[in-house]
Amino acid sequence: MEEQLTKNYPYKIMTERYSEIYYDILSSIPKENMTFIQEAVMMREMALFGRSLCKMRVELKMLIQVVELEYKTSFENIRKKSRAREVVEPRQVLMWLIKNLRKDMTYKAMGELFSQDHATAIHAVKTINTAIAWDQDFRENRMFPILNTLGYKAVWSQDEKEFSFYKPTEEDDYEEEVTDNQKQIR
Repeated sequence: MEEQLTKNYPYKIMTERYSEIYYDILSSIPKENMTFIQEAVMMREMALFGRSLCKMRVELKMLIQVVELEYKTSFENIRKKSRAREVVEPRQVLMWLIKNLRKDMTYKAMGELFSQDHATAIHAVKTINTAIAWDQDFRENRMFPILNTLGYKAVWSQDEKEFSFYKPTEEDDYEEEVTDNQKQIR
């Protein structure tokens, strides 16, 4: 047991020091300037998960753009600490997308991105899962178009009450229709 603790000790010190620097940077950035906050969260992810910053920036930015287009709002509005439905639903959908399409992002990092805590992110993912399962209108008119815009094919199994999505391949014989949202993102 002691051997394992000493083995992880340098990593613990590095992440604690990084967290100090990270929070100092976040506290010095004005809240109006969201792009810097987004970059800080992405840099933290890169350090924690050893991923490419460029790859993360594109993926997260694309998810944000799709939700902005679908809900006709801005990321600044989505990040507001408001409980209004016009703000909460897009925030929850974006959190659900991040958790399901970006498996490397923690609830804590997601909460920080949205100026919320990790419990809000957990609740958001659970809420959208419930809405997908029980609200056909939400599932078909919100989630299906969003996932289609991102290049996924969404499937609902009525018998099993199960929602799934996947990236179609060329062998799937999936006829790709380019939506207006896809044109705007490209």
